[in-house]
Amino acid sequence: MKLLQVSRAMKGGAAALGLAAMLSPIGFGATLQKADTVYRVNARTGKTTPIQGSVTADGLEKLAITLKDDDTKSYDSSEILRVVWGDVPTSFTDAKKYAKRADWQNAVSSYKEAASDSDARPPVQAAARLHAVESLLTWGKAEPARFADAVAEAERFIAEFADSRHYPQVRALKARASWLSGDATAARDGYKSLYEAGKGGAAGFDPLLVADAALQGGLAAFAAGDSAGGRELLTFAEGAFRGIESEDAGVKAQAATGQEIAALGELLSKVARNDFSGVESALERAADKGETVGGKAAAKLALGKALLGQEKPNDALLHFAWVSAMDHTSADRRAEALIGIAEASMGISPEKGPAQAKAALERVVRDYGATPSARIASERLKSM
Repeated sequence: MKLLQVSRAMKGGAAALGLAAMLSPIGFGATLQKADTVYRVNARTGKTTPIQGSVTADGLEKLAITLKDDDTKSYDSSEILRVVWGDVPTSFTDAKKYAKRADWQNAVSSYKEAASDSDARPPVQAAARLHAVESLLTWGKAEPARFADAVAEAERFIAEFADSRHYPQVRALKARASWLSGDATAARDGYKSLYEAGKGGAAGFDPLLVADAALQGGLAAFAAGDSAGGRELLTFAEGAFRGIESEDAGVKAQAATGQEIAALGELLSKVARNDFSGVESALERAADKGETVGGKAAAKLALGKALLGQEKPNDALLHFAWVSAMDHTSADRRAEALIGIAEASMGISPEKGPAQAKAALERVVRDYGATPSARIASERLKSM
């Protein structure tokens, strides 16, 4: 599948483009308002171009913008890198200021107000609702109760803006928030339904996001105790990642990593159900032959779990330590490795183990609050 959608990797690198939004007033008909700036990536050349005007639709398939001369242009949503909104409610502007100060409570409140402002354009309302979900997830790092609020806010977005360009992204955020709130089963189901909706090149669904939904759904299934469902989803993920074609280096790297992790599906499934027959040697080979940091780390993390399950805490500790120190690609895996370090430490030394385990768990809570392991670490600390 040729990847024409603007990937999350490209979106994450938008700042490096050095394209400043020009927010000078522009007249549209009889109205004077600040211009929106749409950053469009040419799918053929990869060049990014800023386009100024008033966005009238920001849909799953098309974005429409009225230019200064009242001419309306329409572009594939897959080509839109980002939109800097010009004409927005005061509450939207206030929310951005609060977010910059990490005042998430007021940021969320203001974004919600903007999303419900009947005078705001629907695309701006959708953007505000999206930012409310994102802000709640960030706030949840310090206050985990906010993750459940993020689920509710995402559900509201999905009900109100099913045709939005952000619709697939918000479905992924909802699944993630479900997992972070402690409901791995809901996360599995959310990711699976997102994969089913977007597979086969469905319009408006980024193939990389769809493939990752299958991967994350599989991992959530393992966390929920559904080893068979996890294995199935990782099979889907492996095929989806393999089918991605792109000239973008970031996209290719993410697809390669995802495919390598998904290919471990059968082994991960066996570890999840505590079946360690033949797993140790197979995971050692996978770790040695891994061509991506993420793939190697996923194999080592599973190997550590398998060794711990066979009461080999010293050997397990080595692999957990490698992942926690060397895997720069996934906070989830680093946090899970720290959980493994805590468990291994308890098995190695009855005297020093508790203190070492507590330090590892405290680090998860302090540094990895936005990972599924944070809830596990917090619960275990309560009993220490």
